Amino acid sequence: MKIAFLIWDYSPSRGGQERYLSRLAGALLDRGNEVHIFATRCEDGAGRGIHFHRVAVPKLGPALRALFFLFRGRKMLARERCDIVSGMVRFFPLDVYRMGSGLHRVWLRKKADGTVGRLIAYARPFTWLALFLERKIFDPAHCSHIIANSILCRDQLVALYRYPAERVTVVYNGVDHDFFHPGVREAHRAALRTRLDLPLDAPVGLFASNNFGRKGLDVAIKALALQGNPRLSLLVAGRGRTAGYRELARRTGVLGRVRFLGIQSDMRPCYGASDFLVFPTRYDPFANVCLEAMACGLPVITTGVNGASEIIDEGENGFVVPDPRDVRSFAERMAACADPAVRERMSGAAQRKSRAYTIAGNAEDTLAVYRKIKEERDAHPL
Repeated sequence: MKIAFLIWDYSPSRGGQERYLSRLAGALLDRGNEVHIFATRCEDGAGRGIHFHRVAVPKLGPALRALFFLFRGRKMLARERCDIVSGMVRFFPLDVYRMGSGLHRVWLRKKADGTVGRLIAYARPFTWLALFLERKIFDPAHCSHIIANSILCRDQLVALYRYPAERVTVVYNGVDHDFFHPGVREAHRAALRTRLDLPLDAPVGLFASNNFGRKGLDVAIKALALQGNPRLSLLVAGRGRTAGYRELARRTGVLGRVRFLGIQSDMRPCYGASDFLVFPTRYDPFANVCLEAMACGLPVITTGVNGASEIIDEGENGFVVPDPRDVRSFAERMAACADPAVRERMSGAAQRKSRAYTIAGNAEDTLAVYRKIKEERDAHPL
């Protein structure tokens, strides 16, 4: 099939959605499909025979840029005549929309702690455009099928937008086990810890995200200060402003135990140097970082509003905290993972659990949805 993907920025080093698409595209190419990517930017060329189409948008506010992407993307797609058009950004009409970013309507409810914060959020033009586009996408007349990457997202979609449940398929993310595996510990642990002046036998937690606020870095730092092991340190990887979080670490007395690493084009050294992942996200459809960490043998501490929590067996390969702002519960679980015997047991269980989630399996399940849509269209042409 000739398959088109729409994504805002095709830069696999940016984070979950982008990295996910790069691996899915490679798997689809391996199966003889033709892949076209429509995006505003492409990192270092699409590569591997992928056809890249740049959707030019002016440097305006986010709402206007989203509108330019919508209208220009439509015109470009009309010229290509693809078998399947799959969206990973808010866009319509589509054959398939993958809910990699979840529901903006849900995120708005979780984003602010009070009325003032919600009023500020709703005052932004982009908020109203995002909600308008969601309503259009989740209208069966504009989108034939939805792929949710967790039961959490599927249930939210059906409840809030009344999209037909039979047209929603849950396809969990997959991870490249040749790239992320327990061997990263031997390959990277000593070198990175030496560079960061961390003892080889000291417990180290990892927080990784390009959105520190949404993913709960403040909770991770407060929990580090509250738990009782003075040898436990925290690595912080990703893009974001750090000044406020450094000040928080200073006020809570743990600045010397927090290392801000910045953007990482390769996360394997971070996984190898760490003993567990702490991820207090306020809302995440399915955080890829959790699956990558588990594949590298790291237990995961995350929240019940992260779709990845569905693959965590409580106390076996990680912990799930229902409330993302429950600092005490995160502190208790970080203290548990700092225990060498506990984390050694959980490490093996995390890696074994991750083996069920592969790039190949994800690609086959995704292709099955695409084939079904194409067969239905071929059987009932307009």
